[in-house]
Amino acid sequence: MTMEMADLFSRRQGDRSETVARMGRLLAALGQPQSHFAAIHVTGTNGKTTTARMIEALLREHGVHTGAFISPHLQDVRERVLVDGEPITEDDLYEWLSHVDINGAAVAGPGGHTPSFFETMTALAFSHFAREKVDVAVVEAGRGGLRDATNVLHAPVAVLGPVALDHPDLGSTTAEIAADKADIIAPEGTVVIGPQEDQAAAAIAAAAHNRRARSLRHGVDLEVRDWQPTTTGQWFRAVLPGGVTIPVDLPLVGRHHADNALLALAAVQAWRGEVDDEAAWRCLSKFTAPGRCEIVRRRGKAAVWLDGAHNPAAASALATALAEIPGTARVILVAGIAADKDTDGVLAALAPVTHRAVLAPVPNARGGDPQRHRHTLAAHGIRPYLAANADEALDMADQLARQRDVVLVTGSLYTVGAVRDRLGLVAQ
Repeated sequence: MTMEMADLFSRRQGDRSETVARMGRLLAALGQPQSHFAAIHVTGTNGKTTTARMIEALLREHGVHTGAFISPHLQDVRERVLVDGEPITEDDLYEWLSHVDINGAAVAGPGGHTPSFFETMTALAFSHFAREKVDVAVVEAGRGGLRDATNVLHAPVAVLGPVALDHPDLGSTTAEIAADKADIIAPEGTVVIGPQEDQAAAAIAAAAHNRRARSLRHGVDLEVRDWQPTTTGQWFRAVLPGGVTIPVDLPLVGRHHADNALLALAAVQAWRGEVDDEAAWRCLSKFTAPGRCEIVRRRGKAAVWLDGAHNPAAASALATALAEIPGTARVILVAGIAADKDTDGVLAALAPVTHRAVLAPVPNARGGDPQRHRHTLAAHGIRPYLAANADEALDMADQLARQRDVVLVTGSLYTVGAVRDRLGLVAQ
């Protein structure tokens, strides 16, 4: 890692109440790059990266010159900034980093807080998109909406995926969290709303009403019909506003990915005015999502399933997806979960589908002590093994697994990224 990258990764979040104001000053110093492209803004608790990637891929399949800003990255920070599906080059990354830093030091504001890692990457991405003259950038919020660095866009189309309990600073109820995330809805814009608990749905509806925004609601204005699992993923019909029905053959396992695709198609329709069903079929039938229900088959060894589920709701969806696969053998769990997550809740959701388990610390500063959570699995009759790191955990899981079993790596996208590195998978 270069000194520049080490410095970038060391930048901590300052006063979150000042984030949007700080970003406003920084972007003004950079020439307001966000005003040079249209945007589709994506937030939610689970599925937002997959949905954002789907929106970008669908737009690109329709001939649109796209940018995408997603987070977190799995293996390479350049994954966060994409133009036409390709990561930013190292030269461009370092050039923009230097440019942002020169301006960032001058806009620290109250408390002397200079831009954090995420604020720096946001400004860097927006500057890159402006220079590349993208038609539209699909921008994934980092955390929440109200105080998120991306909440300077006023995007005409916003997408709110499923909201669940995750980051305590956003609220203690789904209603509070949804209200925070709904702040990305632009006045008189369009908001595409994923499946929600009643409290979250009410909070989002109130925000949309206050902004006079058009709401496209899952289960009301949008619908997944005729869903069925296939040997490679799933097939269904996406029903969109205006009576538009699009058949989808999606090579991802997990019913929740059908909802992600539905939201993506609705966002594209809202932005373009229409969706070409042949382009949608071509795009989604070849779509891949690194680290999201990603299956890696290995000769002579158990397949590895990589998924970054890091809260109980996501873990529950993952457990359901595992149960949907016909003929699935035993699941050997490799879990590395950050200390600030509901580790016990995640493990409890996965325990019913787990045969053996290996716990490992997350490979970053937020990693917790897996020893503290052995009791959760023990309560389900599973005695977990402990590993020093993700590499050792994969080795231990391979020793426990038969060839027809599944090694499930989950709990954190950082853990998934480390195992992708170990498996020799290319960053995407």
